[in-house]
Amino acid sequence: MMLLALPVIAAANRLVDDPACRAAAARCTSPLAQCMNLAPPFTGTRTVTNLMRLYGSPYVHHDHRITAASVAAADFEAPDLRPSAWLAPFAARKLPRPRCFIVSLRDPAARARSALNACRNGRNCFSRNRKHCVEFPLWNRSADDIFAAVFDESHPDHGVAKDGACFGVKASTTQYLAGLDCAAAEVHYLCTEKLEADFSALAAALGEPDRLASTTMNLHVRESNSTLHPQNAAYRDRIAPFYASDLGAAAKARARTALFPDDAALHAAYCGGAPD
Repeated sequence: MMLLALPVIAAANRLVDDPACRAAAARCTSPLAQCMNLAPPFTGTRTVTNLMRLYGSPYVHHDHRITAASVAAADFEAPDLRPSAWLAPFAARKLPRPRCFIVSLRDPAARARSALNACRNGRNCFSRNRKHCVEFPLWNRSADDIFAAVFDESHPDHGVAKDGACFGVKASTTQYLAGLDCAAAEVHYLCTEKLEADFSALAAALGEPDRLASTTMNLHVRESNSTLHPQNAAYRDRIAPFYASDLGAAAKARARTALFPDDAALHAAYCGGAPD
């Protein structure tokens, strides 16, 4: 499937427009210890994971396989699960099925740029695709150049760009929530632009003491070209300007309207829309 052929799924409008789903986002009845985080890639999920750990959540994870639908379909009392199964750590601790979810929302344009940068430094690649991230020339150009390859089918690098092996944004945030039962579940949205403040407010609303003021834990995972291939300084220095490049206005608009329009609507509804 082409990267840009992702459907605009019905869950997007449901999450934004359905009164039951709006009510699920306003509900604060479950304690934080009963909430599970979801981890759509490149939305600040490592920071959310660190925050969940700080507050001692038994459901904390950083597993991109877990969705509201997979949670709804899983047997949390299943015996003898393989250690690699996403459910294994929760079933082993005899945790019940969660009905409360915490999800970070990010402007699709910012998410796409973050994914491109992760591709440049190789953190988001399986070994069989390493050549796309370390040596393939497409990734050693500006963010706009890469987006041109993504959107233009006649571009010589379109085949690599659409493959998305390193692009890292094949699944929308709303796809992670497609199985949400809005009548019974609770969902809390955190805006990536202000994750710590949103999480602090959520914890307070759920009756948790303030743990952020006294923590020395490194909560945020920041993008930095200082970590780009430290074993290859020449490569790091060569791509540093491209790594720092941002998407232009046209590419940002395309990311929001053609790549993830459903996520753009969700981010606008709960975070006020694109920061620029």
